[in-house]
Amino acid sequence: MQVIDTSVIGLIEIKSLNELSTYKEKAMKKISQEELNKILELHKMWLNGEDSGISADLIGVNLRHTNLIVADLRNANLREADLRYADLEYANLIGADLEYADLVGTDLRGADLRGAGLRYADLIGTDLRYANLKGADLEYANLIGADLSYCVGNNKEIKSLQLGTYDVAFTKNI
Repeated sequence: MQVIDTSVIGLIEIKSLNELSTYKEKAMKKISQEELNKILELHKMWLNGEDSGISADLIGVNLRHTNLIVADLRNANLREADLRYADLEYANLIGADLEYADLVGTDLRGADLRGAGLRYADLIGTDLRYANLKGADLEYANLIGADLSYCVGNNKEIKSLQLGTYDVAFTKNI
C-alpha cells in the first residue's frame, strides 16, 4: 500500500492503479449546465476586458459529453478536465491550458488550438480534422487513433499516417 498526494484527489491510500482511477473519478468536480453557462458568460466578459469578468477556471471539471461547439475558451484553464466525448467543434481554445486533460473521443474538428498547452493530454481517438495546432505543446500527448487530417501546425500541415496499429504524426517545415 502506498500514499499518493495530488492536487486533484488529496491524500489517499491506494492498493492499485485501478483504485487510483476510481478515486480520481469520484474527485472530479461536477457542475450543472447552468453553472457552466455562467462561467462561460463571465469568461467572455473577462476576454472583453470588462471589470466584472472572470477567467474560466475549469480545472479537473467533469465536462464529459458537453456541447461546447464554437465556445470561446481562449486562455481558459482546463487542466485535468474530463472532456471525454465532448463536442468542441470550431471552439476557440487559443492559449488554453489542457495539460493532463482527458480528451478521449472528443470532437475538435476545426478547433483553434494555437499556443494551447496539451502536454500529457489524452487524445486517443480524438477528431482533430482541420484543427489549428500552430504553437500547441503536444509533448507527451497520446494521439493514438486521433484523426489529424488537414491539421495546421508549425506553419505547415501536420502529416498523419498509420503504420500497423500505431498512428504517427509529425510536422515538417518545408
